[in-house]
Amino acid sequence: MTKRAAAGGAPEHRSDPGLCDEHNASSEIASIQKADEYLREIKEQGMLGDAVRQCVEAAGHEQHTHTQKALLRAASFGKCFLTNLSPEAFVSVCRDLRVLNAVRDPSIGIPLTHTQYKQMTVQVLIDRLVYRRLYPLAIEAGVP
Repeated sequence: MTKRAAAGGAPEHRSDPGLCDEHNASSEIASIQKADEYLREIKEQGMLGDAVRQCVEAAGHEQHTHTQKALLRAASFGKCFLTNLSPEAFVSVCRDLRVLNAVRDPSIGIPLTHTQYKQMTVQVLIDRLVYRRLYPLAIEAGVP
């Protein structure tokens, strides 16, 4: 016991690595169980396909790459439990995001949204990149 604790003050926090590992493990198990409950509920309601599609669509409209990745991971996880979901939308959004994130980079400076990208067509974007002499990026944008 420390002097502070003996004097009636708040005890000092001493970190016990084993205790932290046990706490982290039990916290992780609890969150896995919670995720399993949510997944089971969504599957029982027959909404898993919709949830996966919404995650993919939301990722396409998200500007922040960290959130894009989280949404795509969630969609990918949900796809594992579906047998009849076509992967084409997922693959298409991933390809679009690769291009959009590249052109949104400050060194390129084309802050397109997913909707704008779809409306302008890939050919228009390629033309703009070629005009700026960004040939490698133009090639990447044109690769299906």
